Amino acid sequence: MARLSLKTILISGIALVVAWVFISKAIVPWVYLPRDTAKSELNNYESKVGKLEALKVLTENDEHYLATISRNAFSMDKSEAISRMGVYLTETIKASGLSEDRFTRRPLKATQLTKDGATQIGYIVSGQGPLPKVIDFIFLLEQTPFLPRSTIKSYTQQGGRLTLVTVKPHSFEKGQMVQLRGGSPVNREFPSSYNGVFRVINTDTNPAPMSLTLALPNAGKNTPTATKSLTSNSISATRKKKRNWLTRLIFGDDSKIEPGLAGITKIKGTKQTGNRLTIYTKGNHLFNTGDKVSLQNLTPLLLNKTVEITRDSPTKFSLQLDDEADTHTSAIVSRVIPQRVENITMLPVDGVTEVRIDFQFLSLIVGPTKYAKQEPLKARAVQAETLGSEDRTLFAAITQRAFFLPYQKKPAPLPTPTATPPSAPTPPGPETYKIVSLSEWKGQQEIMVLDSNQNKTASYKPGDELAGGKIVMIDYRKMPFPKKPALLSQSRVILIIGKDYWAIERGNTLADKHMLVPEQLPENLAKR
Repeated sequence: MARLSLKTILISGIALVVAWVFISKAIVPWVYLPRDTAKSELNNYESKVGKLEALKVLTENDEHYLATISRNAFSMDKSEAISRMGVYLTETIKASGLSEDRFTRRPLKATQLTKDGATQIGYIVSGQGPLPKVIDFIFLLEQTPFLPRSTIKSYTQQGGRLTLVTVKPHSFEKGQMVQLRGGSPVNREFPSSYNGVFRVINTDTNPAPMSLTLALPNAGKNTPTATKSLTSNSISATRKKKRNWLTRLIFGDDSKIEPGLAGITKIKGTKQTGNRLTIYTKGNHLFNTGDKVSLQNLTPLLLNKTVEITRDSPTKFSLQLDDEADTHTSAIVSRVIPQRVENITMLPVDGVTEVRIDFQFLSLIVGPTKYAKQEPLKARAVQAETLGSEDRTLFAAITQRAFFLPYQKKPAPLPTPTATPPSAPTPPGPETYKIVSLSEWKGQQEIMVLDSNQNKTASYKPGDELAGGKIVMIDYRKMPFPKKPALLSQSRVILIIGKDYWAIERGNTLADKHMLVPEQLPENLAKR
């Protein structure tokens, strides 16, 4: 038997290594190529199916949302909705303790927002009154306090399900759409992902339910995880234990191992009470109290950061959320209603006792929909007793501060007046008669004039005699006040005296009438 030389052994060893590298790098990938291609295509189709299923959930949620908007609107018929909206405005003015005669309500042109979509309707509202009552008016329109609402005590999220525990028993039912506002954490730059409109999928079975579960259609796209950060020394040690020098020489360094992958734990759900967040894991975790943990794919998005564990147990751990300004607020869950107040302007009138307010009151007409067929809706009623609710106190700061009052020194005490013989009353002049309302309803213009001596209001229309002239029209253009050019007047009545046109601004007296130059006339009068 021939003896093997060292050269032969060395050549054979090198040949074996080369053959192994060739087989592992060329032959093996070629053999498994069809399998890998099939797996790739399967993963691609599974991803598409997942996206379609998520889209189906979103579509179903949107259909329920549209049905809720349809049922809670003033009406599904445009003409009826506009009429009911005007009546609702009038009743809200009365419920606020304001005078209807001192407000104008002009309907906006109905606008279809998208093709075959919702239609926006609304009114331009202008008027004046005492500041506290004006705030009551805005409160009744903006807050919709007649709808049920509850303050939230705590959150619990598991996958696409969000369970809310309320402070007091709630009146929400399965299948309803609710609005969540003030979800914690809250940030001016990025509000909480919990804030929005969701569908109730379950409530507890108690006679006075204290919890409800909402569907989060956008949740669950990526699995939430918690990752323990490793030092550079521990990373190197892990790599060395993972592969020896020969393996790294042949197959390359294990460059795919990153610090963030050490100690990954999947998150099952979260529970937030106040500024304490408890995270429940899928199985036992390897974290300890004091560890720095990186959170990913959680909702709300502001939770995705590196935090320090303050308490731990085998299947859950807790952490303290940052207690910064505007980070935590009370959260409210309420019913959904399609109306809002926008473009509010408020100016002082007669010092600070009264204010003039202008705003737009908007609503939507949606319907019929898949889950809301064409059906008559009940007229909406105003509940003035809600002005005594806790929510009204949030608006109190507006009336507690004299926003429109400039700084004035305390006046010196007045001398005691001497008795004077009574004089004969002077006859009322034009300064005692004030223009308090310039309204338009169904094409008919109306001018309301207040007699300050008698505290009575008289109604006039175009063609009537007033202030020594004949009423021509009501002008709704925004123009500077004659004596206060820094302030804008929203409307005025125009008179003709001889061949000249005169105007009296809303809120002024008949003594404040002023002549209009040709450049100040409306287009229809300037052409005469």
